[in-house]
Amino acid sequence: MSNLNINNLEELLAEKARLRAQIEIVQAELNASASRTRDELSDFVENKFSISKQLGKLFQGGGVGQSAGSSAIGAVGRAAGLNPLWSGLLATLSPVLVRYAQNQLRKRKERKAAKAEAAAEAALEAPEMPGAEAAEPVKKRGLFRRKGGE
Repeated sequence: MSNLNINNLEELLAEKARLRAQIEIVQAELNASASRTRDELSDFVENKFSISKQLGKLFQGGGVGQSAGSSAIGAVGRAAGLNPLWSGLLATLSPVLVRYAQNQLRKRKERKAAKAEAAAEAALEAPEMPGAEAAEPVKKRGLFRRKGGE
């Protein structure tokens, strides 16, 4: 703030106009800066997470100076002692594998929910008779056993 003494209404209006002009200039600069930052960030994200560009870097020979699969997963692979080719493959394939695992978990949850809903509907439709015997529980087979004979 300035140490300006305002003695009348005209000086007050002039100071107000001057401050308003400064605010508009600062807002225009902030908007331009935000726009540049958004553009640079979108270019950066597009370049870093583009699978085709990661594959290109991977197959160019990815030396120690280059970043083979420049992502956190690639860095973890390099820290674990993997050579640049394997860390690049890990960095390239891990998003696909994670997405696949998430889809499988989502489908499993949907199947469980559908099975529970069907069981609830069946319980509502056919109330259990007092004299009827309960169904024998289904015997689950082991992980590495064959379906056929036991």
